Amino acid sequence: MRHVVAARLETTQQTMLGLLFALMGIVSFSFSFTAILAIALIGISIFLVLKKPIVLITATDGVIRPSVGWPWTRAEAEEFVNGVRKELLARG
Repeated sequence: MRHVVAARLETTQQTMLGLLFALMGIVSFSFSFTAILAIALIGISIFLVLKKPIVLITATDGVIRPSVGWPWTRAEAEEFVNGVRKELLARG
């Protein structure tokens, strides 16, 4: 903790790539490809469209170290960043 200077929370979302995978999944259904492939492509597209939390920790050497979480872990990421900020403020 003594090497941490700052912590922040961001989100990432890959909308265009998600739409591309959804389109490929729909095309797979319409051209009688395997249904498993189409369902997998649509599932990947849903995952890509969801917002994923990124925790960025800045160390004393100036290097920013990112950590990407699952879309459903945003609350834990916010709690972690708030805890780190509280410790940094207490440390002065």
